[in-house]
Amino acid sequence: MYNFGTGPANGLTVTVFPPKDIVVIGQNTYYVGNLGSDTSSTFTFAFRILNSTKPGSYVIPLEYTYTNVIGQVLHSHSNITLEVSNGSSGFFTSSFTVDPKSYYEK
Repeated sequence: MYNFGTGPANGLTVTVFPPKDIVVIGQNTYYVGNLGSDTSSTFTFAFRILNSTKPGSYVIPLEYTYTNVIGQVLHSHSNITLEVSNGSSGFFTSSFTVDPKSYYEK
C-alpha cells in the first residue's frame, strides 16, 4: 500500500472481510503502524478455501483505518479479487490493484 496523502497515516490497520467459505488464517486485522506521507508498506493475509467453496471469482473487501494529523479517525476501502478454480488447494497466491485515491484522503 502507498500513502498518497500529504500527511502521515497514524496507527494504520487493515481489516479483511472474507465471504462465506473463505477463512482468514490468523487474525483478520493487520497492524501496519504509522505510515508517513509518500511512503509505502506491505501486508499479508492468508486464506483457507473450504471444501464447500465453489469455483469462481470472489471479491474480498479491505478496510483501512488510521488517524490523520489533526486527530480524525478515517476509513478507506479497497478490494482483493480472488479466483478459485476446481484445482485449488490449500495454498495459492493472488495479486490485486487498487485505485490510489481509495487509500487515503489528502
